[in-house]
Amino acid sequence: MSQNFEMKINPLPAKTWNWLHMNGTVLKEEIITERETVKADRPETVTETECRMENLIKPETQVKSETQIETAEDCAQKKRNLSQIKTGVETEMDAFADAGSLEWQVFTSKSGKKESQPLRLTFSYQDKSRTMNRIGIHMLPDSELTVVMDFTSEKETEGTAAIQTKIYAEENAVLHLIQVQRLGSKMTFLDDFGADCEKNARMETIQLVLGGKDTYLRNRTALRGESSDLESDIGYLLGGESRLDMNLEAVHTGKKTNSQMDAAGVLSGKAVKIFRPFR
Repeated sequence: MSQNFEMKINPLPAKTWNWLHMNGTVLKEEIITERETVKADRPETVTETECRMENLIKPETQVKSETQIETAEDCAQKKRNLSQIKTGVETEMDAFADAGSLEWQVFTSKSGKKESQPLRLTFSYQDKSRTMNRIGIHMLPDSELTVVMDFTSEKETEGTAAIQTKIYAEENAVLHLIQVQRLGSKMTFLDDFGADCEKNARMETIQLVLGGKDTYLRNRTALRGESSDLESDIGYLLGGESRLDMNLEAVHTGKKTNSQMDAAGVLSGKAVKIFRPFR
C-alpha cells in the first residue's frame, strides 16, 4: 500500500497576504523507493562512493580507485555529516527520502587540485517512472571542480523525478555547478539543494529550467566561513501550462561574505512562475 507524504515547499519566512499565493506550496507525494540510474562521467581525480544515510557520518577524505558501497566503519571516517547540511526544503525532504530508504552517491574532489575536466551526471527518465536521487559533493581544501547535472526525458514523458543535492565546500574550494532540466511536458520535478561553505570557499550555480510540467526548485547556501561567496543564476524557458516555483536563500553567518542571485527567462502560453529569493 502506498504512503502519502506532505511537504511544505518554498515557504516565506514572513507571511504576506494569502491572495498573493506567495506564502508557500503544499505538495503531497507518495513515498519514492526507487533511484534513477545515473550515468557518471568523472575525472580520475574525483572519487565516488555510495552510502546509506544512517552510516553517512562525514564526507570521505581517503582516495578510492572506484565506486564502492561503504560499510558503517568506512562511513565513520568521513569528515562531515551531510545530514547536518540544511537544504531548501530542510528536514521535510530528508524525511521524505529517508522514508524510501534511498542511498547517497557522494563525489569527492582532490585536495589542492583544480580539475579542468567536468564531472558529468546524466539522469534519463522513463515514462511513468517515480524516482529520487541523493547526491553529495565534497570539495576538499584548495580544490576546484565543475559539475554538470543533466535531467532529461522524452517530450511526452509522464512521472515524478526528485533530486536532493548537498555540498560541503572546504577552505578555498571552488565549485561550479550547472543543472539543466529538460524534462517532458507531463513531468513533476523536485529539486532540493543545500550547501555549506567554509573560509574563502566559492559557489557558482547555474540552473536552467527548459521543460517539465511542475518544477519546484529550492536552494539554500550557508556562507559560514569568512569571505565565502555565492553567485547563483537561474534561467527558464517555459510554455503551455508549465509551472515554476522557486526560492533562493543565502544565509550569511560568516564575516565578509557575499552573495548575488539572479533569475530571468521567458514564459509563453499559460506558463507561470513564482520566485521567492531572500538572504
